[in-house]
Amino acid sequence: PAALGVPYAGYLLTMPRLVASVAPFLPLAKVPLLFNLVALITHALPAIYLVSARMRRLGPRSVRILLGVLYVGVPSVATVHGNLCNAQWHLAILCFLILVAAPPTSVWAAAFDVIALTLGAWTGPFALFLLPIAVAVAWVRRERWSMVRVGILLVGAAVLPLTLATSARPKSIGGLGASGRGTREHFGLE
Repeated sequence: PAALGVPYAGYLLTMPRLVASVAPFLPLAKVPLLFNLVALITHALPAIYLVSARMRRLGPRSVRILLGVLYVGVPSVATVHGNLCNAQWHLAILCFLILVAAPPTSVWAAAFDVIALTLGAWTGPFALFLLPIAVAVAWVRRERWSMVRVGILLVGAAVLPLTLATSARPKSIGGLGASGRGTREHFGLE
């Protein structure tokens, strides 16, 4: 839990760190399974949300099912699937879908939206990009729930400059790219 407020590479890694905070309570052999299951569920959530009744404005259910299948089955992106570090990308797409979805009709749906938007706003830099979309949706719809979404993303976007200013930047061991000099030294040509 202490690491939740520590930025890395410009943003907070809230979701992976929350999952990692559960890991000490599991047998060590089960920790990779936990990480992969959470990553795979996060990957599937946008497709499931797309098929839900809240997205019916987007089009017929058959089209939304096809889009969901295509989203889950995108080829040549194996490094993104089942990887908790990259789950933030799927979380960002889920947050976008929540912004354009119909308002929740149950307490559970509202809680899901708040939790997913909060995780999305605090896990990566996406609150900054999603905030204008949330404002535009709130302007058009003029409903209370849209303002809740704006508020969640506004807090995440406000924190982002602070995390950028105070974050540790990953250091490259081999420099920022290939150079003729490094290659010649490596092969003993100098």
